Formats: sequence, structure tokens, C-alpha cells
Amino acid sequence: MNAATFEIKPFVPREKERSWQPIKLKEAIEAATGLDITHPKRDRRYTETRFIFFHLADKHSHARLGEIGRHVKRTHATVIHGLKQFNSLYQYDLKFRRYADEVIGKVMTGI
Repeated sequence: MNAATFEIKPFVPREKERSWQPIKLKEAIEAATGLDITHPKRDRRYTETRFIFFHLADKHSHARLGEIGRHVKRTHATVIHGLKQFNSLYQYDLKFRRYADEVIGKVMTGI
């Protein structure tokens, strides 16, 4: 019987991956979409753009959910809901996936 072999990967700090500030990310998303995501509108384009902001801020910053929410005048509970909605929409809604990929692509490349 062979002993299982495990590959040990070196520790790579994630500081570079999570170095964005939520305010800069918000500004980049607003520039890419032309929408003010702090606006209280609940139109689909505004809410979906906020979901994208929540996703990117959660993934690329050290900010807590409450802090992420404060940047768009929302609570941490709204951020949690938005993260769940992002994952669900991205998985099942092709139109949203295209829109999210377009916005994320613009933000990542600096427009």
C-alpha cells in the first residue's frame, strides 16, 4: 500500500490581492457604469451594480461588511444579502453575468 503524497504549497501572503480601499473601488465602479450607487433607487441596474460593488469590496479589501455598506449608505445586512444575490444571479442569470463581467473588466483594467 502506497503512502499518500501531499504537496505542500508555500505560504503566499494575500496582501496584494486584498489591497483596495472600498472608496476607490466605489469610485471606479461609478466611473465604469455612470451610476451613483449611493442613490436610494431600487431599480434593477442600481441594485445589481451595488451587488457587484459588494462582491468586489468583500473580495479585494480588508473592510468589514458594515464599512462596505456605509460607503453606499446601506447596513451590513444589506451587504450580506447583496453578496448572496450576486452569487445567485451570477450563476443563473446570463444577462447579469455579462453585465458583471463587463463592469469588473473595466474596473480591473482601470477603464
